[in-house]
Amino acid sequence: GDGDGDGGGDGDGDDGTHDWSTAMRRAAGERVLDDPKALKKALRREEKRKEKARGKWASRVEGQEKRQRDAQEKRQKNLKLRRDAKKSRKIAKRDKKLADRGGPGAAFGASA
Repeated sequence: GDGDGDGGGDGDGDDGTHDWSTAMRRAAGERVLDDPKALKKALRREEKRKEKARGKWASRVEGQEKRQRDAQEKRQKNLKLRRDAKKSRKIAKRDKKLADRGGPGAAFGASA
């Protein structure tokens, strides 16, 4: 080789053609994205946007789970109220029946 250790031939390598094509593309009015600072900035901006979206999604999921828990608790409470009401209606009905026919419950209640 030429002794510079780059493994290339004449030493100017690929850079010249890259610079030339970049210049040509710029001259043609095309946007050339080769500024490392700008690329890093864009990457950071994109990552920030993704992070924000992840946060919003987590918040949404958490809200949804909370609504589900609240609804389940409400349902359990309402079912318990309904069971209790049914139980007390049955007891009232039984007591009324016993009092009406003057059975042992009524006799016991009257003597006490």
